[in-house]
Amino acid sequence: MEEALALAGMDLRCIVRTWFFISDILEWYREFNSVRTEIYRARGLFDRYLPASTGIGGRNPDDAAVVATALAMQGKGDDVVVKQIPSPLQCSARDYGSSFSRAAEVSTPDFRSVFVSGTASVDKDGRTAHVGDVDAQVKLTLEIVGAILQSRGMQFADITRANAYFKHPGDARALSEYGSQFGLPAARVVVSHNDICRAELLFEIEVDAVRPDRNS
Repeated sequence: MEEALALAGMDLRCIVRTWFFISDILEWYREFNSVRTEIYRARGLFDRYLPASTGIGGRNPDDAAVVATALAMQGKGDDVVVKQIPSPLQCSARDYGSSFSRAAEVSTPDFRSVFVSGTASVDKDGRTAHVGDVDAQVKLTLEIVGAILQSRGMQFADITRANAYFKHPGDARALSEYGSQFGLPAARVVVSHNDICRAELLFEIEVDAVRPDRNS
C-alpha cells in the first residue's frame, strides 16, 4: 500500500478506508490487529485519524494470507475534511485491540460521504451480542449502522453501496426481512459468504452513504 500510495504522492495517512480479506481470519485476527496497530502507530495515523475498515475472511486463488485494498484521498484545499466518526451504540474498536474507526466522513463543498466500517453484533462493552441468533444479530447490526448514519444526518435511503457478509449462506434470508424494515436499498447490497472475525459472529455489513450537503 505504501509503495502504491507513494506513486500518487500520498502515504498511509491519506487512507480513508481499508478492506482486508484474511484467509484464516479466525486464527490470525489477533496477530493481524497487532501488526496493523504497530504500523499505524509508527506512521502517525493515531495523531490524525484512523481509517474506516472491513476485516473479513476470504481466500484467494494465490493462497495469499491477506488481500487488501484501500481508498485514499488528498484534498487540494482546506474545504475538504476527513474525520473519523464514532458509533453511538458501540465502544471504540480500540477498546478491544482493533485499530480502525467505526466510520469515516469526507466533507467537500458539495457533499458529504460516510464510510461505515464492517459492522457486526458487538455491544457497548465490545462483547458479541445474541450468540447463535442470526435474526437478532442482523437486527442489532442494522440498528448500529442506522445510529451512525443518523448521527451524521443521514438515513438508509442515502446508502449508495453495501456489502453484507454471512458466515452461513442459508442465513442470508434474514437480511431480506430486516433490511426491508430498516429501508436498506436492496438493489445496492451485495451478499457474500465469509467468515467473520469472531467465531460466534454470523453477520457483518459495511455501507457507504452520500448527502449533497456538509452539515455537521
